[in-house]
Amino acid sequence: MSGINNYTLLRLPGETGIDMSRFETRKHFVSWCSLSPGRNQSGKSSKFVKQSPCKKAGQIFKEVAQSLKNSKFIAIGQFIRNLKIKRGASVACKAGARKVAEAFYDSITEGNEYVEYGIKKYEEQKKNKKK
Repeated sequence: MSGINNYTLLRLPGETGIDMSRFETRKHFVSWCSLSPGRNQSGKSSKFVKQSPCKKAGQIFKEVAQSLKNSKFIAIGQFIRNLKIKRGASVACKAGARKVAEAFYDSITEGNEYVEYGIKKYEEQKKNKKK
């Protein structure tokens, strides 16, 4: 998976464990990592809520997202940069970390390899979604 080096790959199973059966879905895993988005807005009114700190696994995924933010050829990096313009750096970093955590969960539970298609494929999907 892009962004995860050998050291990170050793730290993640140490924090999360290899047995992912305790999490029903990937959303449960992301929520356990404290990477799920907050619901602090209703209509146009938004309230300020102090965010709780992430668990150690969530911090590791945020570090990976930070490293992907500057990549020129990886789709998650482009996603983070686009979201940073709209919502801010901290929200974008957390959303990128959520995507990496979901890919990690899928690779552990289902044995799927993460395939990086690149920025061109990401831009095509984005254009098709707008139509």
